[in-house]
Amino acid sequence: MPGTTTSKPIRDTKSAKSNTATRPSVGTDDNQVNKQSGFLALPFVHRSKHDLKKSSNWHVPPAKNYEQACQQGHEYAAHFVRYLQDPDYAFGVNTLGHIVKDIDFNNNGNAKGYWVGFFSYLERLLHAQDMDVFADVERINAHLTMRSKL
Repeated sequence: MPGTTTSKPIRDTKSAKSNTATRPSVGTDDNQVNKQSGFLALPFVHRSKHDLKKSSNWHVPPAKNYEQACQQGHEYAAHFVRYLQDPDYAFGVNTLGHIVKDIDFNNNGNAKGYWVGFFSYLERLLHAQDMDVFADVERINAHLTMRSKL
C-alpha cells in the first residue's frame, strides 16, 4: 500500500546517475552480484555479516496474512524494477535467477504471497511493454553471436 511501506527504499535512479560502479560482467557469479551496492539495497536481499549461510537473495519477514504478503511482493517487484532501470545496471547477468534460487516455492503458507505478488507485478509490467519482443530477441542473439566470434 502506498505510504504504509516498511521496506527500505533504494536510491531514485531516475533523478541522478549513481557514482558507484555497479556494472558486472556478463556471466557474473554470486560474489559479483553481491558486490553491486544497488542489489544489496533491495529490501528483500539480506547479507549476514557473520554467517554467509544465513545470507539470502529472498529474505522476507513472516507473513501475517496472504493479502499483505502479496501487496508487499508487488512493492518488492517495484524496487527490483527500479534497480534494473539504474543506468549503471548491466542487464543479462541473471539477477532474477539469483533471487529465484533463494525463494522457497514449497511454502504454501501466507509467505507464498510474497513471491506471488512479486511475479504477478513483474508479469503486469511485461504485459504493459510496448515493444516488438521478437525483434529485440533477434538483436540480443545477434549481439551474442558476434561476441562468441571474438
